[in-house]
Amino acid sequence: MNNIDVNVMNSDIIRTFLSNALMDEVESFTENYIRMISEDALKSKIFRQYILLFVYFGVNSFVHEMGYNAEKMELDAGRICTDEIQTVEDLQNRIVYILSAGIELREENAQNRYQNVILTSTRFLQEHFADEDMSLNKVACEVNVSANHFSALFSQEMGQTFIEYLTALRMKKAKELLRCSDKRSGEIALEVGYKDSHYFSFLFRKTQGCTPSEYRNQKETLI
Repeated sequence: MNNIDVNVMNSDIIRTFLSNALMDEVESFTENYIRMISEDALKSKIFRQYILLFVYFGVNSFVHEMGYNAEKMELDAGRICTDEIQTVEDLQNRIVYILSAGIELREENAQNRYQNVILTSTRFLQEHFADEDMSLNKVACEVNVSANHFSALFSQEMGQTFIEYLTALRMKKAKELLRCSDKRSGEIALEVGYKDSHYFSFLFRKTQGCTPSEYRNQKETLI
């Protein structure tokens, strides 16, 4: 027992790994973890089961903090502490299985959080796109995520940048106003979030392929 690395019994090593590791790193981590234990200690069936339970409860604690329970991992202490753990290889395989279950739940939890962030942000934008001071930083603050992370997440999940999405919302409303009202282009620009009517016209032409006036005339031609 004197040859065992003290870090083997440090729960932080399990928590840190689960917080940051990729799935394909589980086996190498487990191999290194087993090496930290002396061969003499591993000869003891009771100690092997103790190590397994230590890892199990470490993972269980980690997923519990995410709002999950042991049943969600489809693991239980009774299955962990069985006669199947006859060799060091059995121990290693079971640890790999337990850690993998923890990482899968971490990824599931992260995906759920990302989806909630996107859902909240798009709802916020749909309600406030006409605010002239609308910005990525403002929405990131609304969903409690850093601006850089939100920008990358939004592009990844939505398939377009934040500015592209915001501009599309504004152009959609602008086209509606051009079709259904007699408001001038400058008035519409203000109503959809642009102080500068010239910039609004530039963006409209860039995204819609025609000027606001041309779009309105197209509508009148079809009537």
